[in-house]
Amino acid sequence: MNYILRDLSQTKTYQSFIKNDKYPITLSGLVCVSKSALIALTQKEKSKKILVITYNELQAQRLIKDLSYFCDNVVYFPKKEISIYDYDVESSDILYKRMDILNKINTEKSLIVVTTIEAVMQKMIDKNSLFENKIKVSNDSQISFDEIKEKLIKLGYERKPIVEGRQDFSIRGNILDIALDEQEGIRIETWGDDVDSIRTFNISSQRSTEMVKNVEIAPTKENVLDDSFENIAKKIESNYTNLTKDILSDVEEIRQGNYENKIDKYFNEFYISQNNILDYCNDFNVFIDEPDKVSQRIDSIKEDNKNLIADITERERFVPEALENILDFEFDKKDVINLKEADEKQNHFDFREVNLFKGDIKNLEIGLKDAIKSNKKIVILAGSKENRNKITNIIKNIEDLKLTNIAEVDDLDNILLKPGEIILSTGAISSGFENRETKMLVVSSDEFLNVQKKRIKRTNDKFTTR
Repeated sequence: MNYILRDLSQTKTYQSFIKNDKYPITLSGLVCVSKSALIALTQKEKSKKILVITYNELQAQRLIKDLSYFCDNVVYFPKKEISIYDYDVESSDILYKRMDILNKINTEKSLIVVTTIEAVMQKMIDKNSLFENKIKVSNDSQISFDEIKEKLIKLGYERKPIVEGRQDFSIRGNILDIALDEQEGIRIETWGDDVDSIRTFNISSQRSTEMVKNVEIAPTKENVLDDSFENIAKKIESNYTNLTKDILSDVEEIRQGNYENKIDKYFNEFYISQNNILDYCNDFNVFIDEPDKVSQRIDSIKEDNKNLIADITERERFVPEALENILDFEFDKKDVINLKEADEKQNHFDFREVNLFKGDIKNLEIGLKDAIKSNKKIVILAGSKENRNKITNIIKNIEDLKLTNIAEVDDLDNILLKPGEIILSTGAISSGFENRETKMLVVSSDEFLNVQKKRIKRTNDKFTTR
């Protein structure tokens, strides 16, 4: 296990927390990277998947960077962009990204999902409806191309003469090709109705790569249908007493199969049973990053949504049902673990954020000398091996720095660090911090290798630096 995590596991507060099963739990005194360290350590100790909810996308990306240093399989679940007008087109990249994460949530045993409260407040298709039509094929099975074609279309795939990218499938004689992503597909060859072989293939070259025994085809987007076009159209006609010309036009388009840009408008008719991302993660440990900030963001989202609906109504335009479905939450009534920087009397960690360099090598000298004098254990994360060598040379050239030991390692697994020692390793985190209870100081290379960029000004249409 990473030394930073092992050091954290020795603190009294962590030992108390890991034995506690009475939720909600609030842990305080956690600054910057220490939150990610705690989350990663909890996953390793409890062997459970984890959902982390934070207050905005910028903080989500910072958490992901730090979590990715401590553990693998950290992913980001983005919010869905709700279509306001018929001609709005959400980025396919976002739709694919969300579906990739939902598939991971449904299948993988070890996973940390980071998301924002805005994504949590959005309603989605019911989990069972999304995954009930997954296609499973094995070498000893039988399949009907007519049936599998209908299922693929229902899962969001589109038939093409040849598979050229994600969401495509093709049928050529007794060969069925299905794209798994932009680069790779699965090729199923039959003899009659019997599956003769299953192979992966490269979409760019169209060449088969390796044999597999079985395959599972998941939805390509979350906007799959759990009802027929006709039934959805009838539900809209039934639920709207004032069938305007625009609504009738929408209904006719849905009957003809032109439905994707209508889902947000008639979300309740497309999906009677609805979930949110918490429902998909019902067996996860849930961490709330800065619950006060999350609560403030909830209020802001609701107010922004209210104003948007009022504006759309004032313009006498149709208010998409997906906008009206924004959820509210009271996290203090849920089984969550709240992570707070602010100090509280109970469940308090003794961390502080550290910036030793501050743009001046003298500050680094003073900071390291003080840390060694105080018998602190010092870890410097240099990012790359090249940076590690540079930092080692900087430290060795500091005058009067009384080092008992300095070592370079590729990772922090299975190392033992004594007071007054310095370990330099690869890997990167967003900022440095100190665990004052265990007297461990962690320094981030980001602060002193990414020196402030030179300011640039325009002079007589030429750029000069100063």
